Amino acid sequence: MARVQNQSNLQVTFSKQCDGIFKKATELSTLWGVDVVVVAFSASNKSYSCGHPSVESIVNRFLGENPLTDADAPNPIVISHQNANIDEINRKLNRLEISLEREKQYGEALQASRKEPPIEKLSSFDLKNLCKALEAVDE
Repeated sequence: MARVQNQSNLQVTFSKQCDGIFKKATELSTLWGVDVVVVAFSASNKSYSCGHPSVESIVNRFLGENPLTDADAPNPIVISHQNANIDEINRKLNRLEISLEREKQYGEALQASRKEPPIEKLSSFDLKNLCKALEAVDE
């Protein structure tokens, strides 16, 4: 793996990677019901963070400023109900992501098929062949 030298490419790569990491952290939190925090620093030393339930609450708990008490512990029945709902939502999300990918591929195929030259740019030979093909369809 080599470091990206171009500054604009570096920023684009960082943004994509950061979005992917944040998405995975959110999925972990949703799937397993855990508290997650991710902090990433860009090449320009800007910090980006993502957390569930919030970055501040997790950091404060980590630093011992707001420890989790027994009263804050979730009810097991509520957790199992939430997990069932979360599983269903994740299945729907996976189906939608697959459907979106298919639609993107379909759109790309349509774009590729539209890249044929316009009629004004066809040669006389190609125009004659097109006329013959259209006449054959008309019959």
